[in-house]
Amino acid sequence: MPLFFYPFAMIAISGVAVADVLKRTALAVPFILLVGLFNPLFDRQVLVTLWGFPLTGGWVSFLSITLRSVLVVSSVVLLSLTTRSDMLFTGLGGLGVPSLFVVQLQFLNRYIILLAGEVQRVVRAHSLRSGGRKNGVSLFLSGSMLGILLLKSMDRATRIHLAMLARGFDGEIRAVCPLKFSWKRDGVFVLVWIAFFGADRFINIPFWLFGWAAGK
Repeated sequence: MPLFFYPFAMIAISGVAVADVLKRTALAVPFILLVGLFNPLFDRQVLVTLWGFPLTGGWVSFLSITLRSVLVVSSVVLLSLTTRSDMLFTGLGGLGVPSLFVVQLQFLNRYIILLAGEVQRVVRAHSLRSGGRKNGVSLFLSGSMLGILLLKSMDRATRIHLAMLARGFDGEIRAVCPLKFSWKRDGVFVLVWIAFFGADRFINIPFWLFGWAAGK
């Protein structure tokens, strides 16, 4: 639980709206719940009784998985909201991630909106030719529509690749302003959070803060 101090502190420092973080984190909640959904069914050993209700190990693990996953997702959401994509990719390259993988991520980030536009045009064309029916795309036609989308994407990718080669592309997308590590700003930030995470890992902070309330 003390690790939740990190996203709260990042929200306060960056000025990002809490609603934006919660809205994007909520998109992953159904998948998070699905991961630990069956834990209460398999682990039924009662660990403690709270207010007359038995708390089993399955429910404890389910809550643990949910909290940890929400913490990770919210941290990733904060990273995406506070850091530009080009800086993220430059940082990945600086950390030693293979350039081929970084370039693929850059292309995916740059052209995913273009691909979404192609999907909208294909669906709109189907809607105009379906006589005003509002049943959506049938399962019979979805395969052919996906095939058309794949062919359009491959054709667009070929033309983009040839255009980039004509402009001297050599397999690496270079940043206009390379990132520089500043010890006065970046170094202090990193050291402070390393110290916090280390303390949280090796010290039982909740017990140290609130153990007196339990008389321990």
